[in-house]
Amino acid sequence: MNILLNRPLILRSSQDHFSVILNPFPGAYYVIIFLGMTTSRLWLDCKILTASCATIQNQIIAYRRIQIFEKTLNSCIRDRIFLTLAFLGPLFQVLAGFALIEVANSKNISILVGCGLIYVVILIMTLLNFCVAGQINRLSLNWIKCRGRLCKSKIFTRKMKSLVSVRIQYGSNFVEALTPLVVQEFCVRQTTSLLLLRR
Repeated sequence: MNILLNRPLILRSSQDHFSVILNPFPGAYYVIIFLGMTTSRLWLDCKILTASCATIQNQIIAYRRIQIFEKTLNSCIRDRIFLTLAFLGPLFQVLAGFALIEVANSKNISILVGCGLIYVVILIMTLLNFCVAGQINRLSLNWIKCRGRLCKSKIFTRKMKSLVSVRIQYGSNFVEALTPLVVQEFCVRQTTSLLLLRR
């Protein structure tokens, strides 16, 4: 009788262990698929708008649509998905870089290749997402400045002055064009600090 009572607990604990192993995969799905595709879509919309030859009024309408998409996207990613990437991406990049440098002189090639692959994947994922978000901001700022100079009527000049650049947000911050460089500088400094503390 006692064996039958303990059996569901064993199954339950193995299911919990299995869910702990698979837990990072949904997060990776949201960062790679959802965040990557939606920010790329926003970037493509901004590129199409900058190359557009439509009238100023139609371009302002298209820009307002882009702003609506940006607000919707920020409401979905700002507090969880992009914020998690902004904190955990550099953290794992620092740890993977530190581990890669520490095992560089070892004779175990499989660990060296594994650490190298992890570092490259995290570097590409972090850089790609921050660069796309920074380019979105830069494209929208350039479009507002360029079209503001071309406006001849006071109504369109006022409308152009009222426009705000498109910003991908994480927490209470937003990504500018130079944010990827700041993130990578942080990662290099922290990896160097870990190496100095280790010596």
